[in-house]
Amino acid sequence: MDWSKKIFQITEVFGITKKELAARIGFNAPYISEVVRGKNKNPSFAFIEALGKLGINADWLVNDRGSILADNSAVQDCLTTAAADVIDIRAELRDKGYDNLTAAIVSDNNMQPTFSRGDVAVYSAGLIDTDGIYVITEGGSCAIRRLQFLRQEDAVLVISDNPQYQPRRLPLSKIGEYLKIEGRVVCRILFE
Repeated sequence: MDWSKKIFQITEVFGITKKELAARIGFNAPYISEVVRGKNKNPSFAFIEALGKLGINADWLVNDRGSILADNSAVQDCLTTAAADVIDIRAELRDKGYDNLTAAIVSDNNMQPTFSRGDVAVYSAGLIDTDGIYVITEGGSCAIRRLQFLRQEDAVLVISDNPQYQPRRLPLSKIGEYLKIEGRVVCRILFE
């Protein structure tokens, strides 16, 4: 098993450094370095368990089976637990009428300064109601973008908050074919 590759993939998915990973799972940076360099070829069960609590699929981690992230409910439970000072965020959002809550990790800088790489966007799957920030799937990749519905023109404007990226206009007929709207973002969780 190539632990160096596994750790690299985990840090890429979460958009964090190895040092930040160590802090999130409660291990020191030298331990992570030993695992990455191959000095520790058999990480402890506590290490694997800590990665599982972060939302990493244990079967992928140990047996190279399945996807890197555990199912959405496990990731969501982990993220809500990890967000210090948050009193059951799921219950609070459900009280506001948001159902089918799921979490997505921001993997690019397109939405800066609103979202940074590694932030977590909690979204209500299937909720498509007004202009706002949405989790979308585009070209097979998940992304967070601001959508402005131009109903009189039968189009949608896909906007990145980062001014380096220009808005794109898509006909509504292309939604579902080229771009899938997963749901509207209702909350952001920051890890500091």
